[in-house]
Amino acid sequence: MTTEIEVLTKEDALAFTKLWIDNSLEPTRGRWTFSQANWLLGQLAAKCVAETLREGGDQPALQERLAYAYDLLRSVRLNAQRRAVENLTYKNWEDLDESEQRIVENARHEIWRRHDPKIAYKEGLQSEHMPGIDKEVIRSRCAEYLDKPWLRHPVLDWIFVDILVSTEIALFGEHIKQNVLPFPRDGLGMNSGYIRTQGNLEKMREANKTAMRDTAFLNFLFTWIVPPALIAAAFYFKWTITGFVLLGIYSLLIAWGLAAKAVIGVKRMLGKEVPKSASDIATDILWEMCKVWDELEGPTVNPSMLREALLKSRAKGAVWDTAVFSIVDRAILVDPAVWVVQPLRD
Repeated sequence: MTTEIEVLTKEDALAFTKLWIDNSLEPTRGRWTFSQANWLLGQLAAKCVAETLREGGDQPALQERLAYAYDLLRSVRLNAQRRAVENLTYKNWEDLDESEQRIVENARHEIWRRHDPKIAYKEGLQSEHMPGIDKEVIRSRCAEYLDKPWLRHPVLDWIFVDILVSTEIALFGEHIKQNVLPFPRDGLGMNSGYIRTQGNLEKMREANKTAMRDTAFLNFLFTWIVPPALIAAAFYFKWTITGFVLLGIYSLLIAWGLAAKAVIGVKRMLGKEVPKSASDIATDILWEMCKVWDELEGPTVNPSMLREALLKSRAKGAVWDTAVFSIVDRAILVDPAVWVVQPLRD
């Protein structure tokens, strides 16, 4: 025995969805407060209605789609919150001061707020611009979302791209500071001051000044003081052969060092490219990735120019999630020049 599906009419679907939205919206404390979360939930709810009516679905089918849309937005919002905001949300409302309450209130209505990766790179793990993103969770939710083409929305598309791009840049920047920049190393070969300074570049450089002075002094001592002194001592004590051997080795090393510097100087004078250090190469890639982030600035994005920036950075060595290209390519198919990425307020 089969149960017949009670197909929803358009009027019934809209009425049910309106009631569901009213019960699901985040309440706003300010009369004129705009809620990105509520606006986007309403946008996705309309898509749920359209898909259910297209398939001839019933009320449970519509409710399931609405619940998924709500869960998706909530998951992205919670995962995209800064660590400092996340910590505040676990406290009792009464224990928060006025500024903290405002932060928590705003966070309830924001699915995603942009983080400047250039500032995050300078300020480190404690920066307000450091996205505290679980990349695997976002990738998983993005894959689910892309598997439902009927739910696609240009603003949510952009949110996923911006999150993935911002996170990739932030992670790469921390990798550079921790493993590539020429700072003193610990036993594991990592920057010894990274954890202590929480990745704050200025503090890392301050902590490194003393070590650099010590290193410079030792280099000067063992380049220009100790070897000549040993050579002079050898001749003084009439160890002539030893003296000439040491003098030859020392002269060869000095000549080699000066020649290497001279070659670099000549190449620069001739305009020829001088081989870059690993840290220079890495930071070049990072700044090229930041240009991709710049192209994502709303309210309107040119998807063709964005894709060009993605390809240029990838040619330099950047690695982007495949979903980023999938979303951008679709935006180009819709309109190669215009991608409206911020909520349109009615």
